[in-house]
Amino acid sequence: MILLLVAVGVLFLCCAGTTTLATIGLVIGDTSTPQSASVSPGTQPAASSRRPDPGSTAVAPTAPASTAGTPSTAGTSEVAPGPSLPAYEIFERRDVSAGSGARRLALRAELRTFPVSEQQVTAVASQVVERHRGQGWQALSIVVTYDRREVLPSYAVFEWAPGGRWSEAATGDAATWRGYQLNAATLREKLAQPNKCRLPTEQAYVLNAEFNQATEDNVEVSEEAVLSEIAKRHKISTARAEELVVAVEDWTMC
Repeated sequence: MILLLVAVGVLFLCCAGTTTLATIGLVIGDTSTPQSASVSPGTQPAASSRRPDPGSTAVAPTAPASTAGTPSTAGTSEVAPGPSLPAYEIFERRDVSAGSGARRLALRAELRTFPVSEQQVTAVASQVVERHRGQGWQALSIVVTYDRREVLPSYAVFEWAPGGRWSEAATGDAATWRGYQLNAATLREKLAQPNKCRLPTEQAYVLNAEFNQATEDNVEVSEEAVLSEIAKRHKISTARAEELVVAVEDWTMC
């Protein structure tokens, strides 16, 4: 009887151990690797009115995050802890390597927070850099804008490259990013003086998008005719339609 009980106990322990190991294996095997981006070259890949790609990545607000200034020669975009990181979404990735002699990636991030400080916007760019570390890119261009429908960036444009210079991408070590710096190529005035800028209404964004769509592929089209058509569609005056369209353009450059 004793031998029978011992045999049953050993069998139970073996089965339990197998179950535990199998469970651990499932958990470990459920990891994922961030999907690398893809984007087309050129000079400055900042502005684009394209819609988001299916691989959009939303990032929730975090506790105090690091900001970027003059990174060390080891190629890190982080410095001392700074302001809290607002929620943002990377809605476009474009490989702009072709013909440039270097592996370059252009990214656009939507940050639906206003007012927002220069430090917070820089912290967003810094985190975007870290999320693309080790993926073989020699330079990153990061546009941070309030609304993805904006043709021009309303907040900032950053360049992550050797010495902070996009033109030096081909000289960079994509594996170590040694000597890389985050350079703010464009910083809008609204980051430091938000009271000087007026955030457009949703209606303004809708009309501005309609105007851009009607004019971007047809250089010969009459802007007055387009505004008139938009005004009729929305049952407002042409003057009001123009005011709303221009409101978005004024905001982005402010």
